[in-house]
Amino acid sequence: MTSLLLMSLLSFLTPKQASVDLVVTIPNIEEYKGEIVIGIFDKSDSFLEENAQYRELRFPIQSNMSAFVIEDVRLRNCALAIYHDLNSDGECNLNILGIPKEGYGFSNNVRPRFCAPSYEACRVNLQQRTNITVNLIY
Repeated sequence: MTSLLLMSLLSFLTPKQASVDLVVTIPNIEEYKGEIVIGIFDKSDSFLEENAQYRELRFPIQSNMSAFVIEDVRLRNCALAIYHDLNSDGECNLNILGIPKEGYGFSNNVRPRFCAPSYEACRVNLQQRTNITVNLIY
């Protein structure tokens, strides 16, 4: 009972991570159909691993839509991986070499060369309302 009371008190004393809004602008969407899928990653050791996102969001694309608002992000920094799920099949379709056939991109507009980008290269610091522009690679 004493330990339960102590844990309750500690939860009130522990500072809570402030909530921020993240606005992701994608200025070069080629076709206004399908979905934009945004994966928010908070750990370098699981960056780009399947089902390892802090949060994954899907936004149905409407005509001339280019800004996507993600509310209530409780992180100090993160890395984004984004793809344009053109056919809305729920996955980033790849060619025989493992390169995405649908548009994709990363925070800080990191353009991978011969391997996937690192978390550190894609990491962004979040403040009250953070605006990020990501150009997709088609």
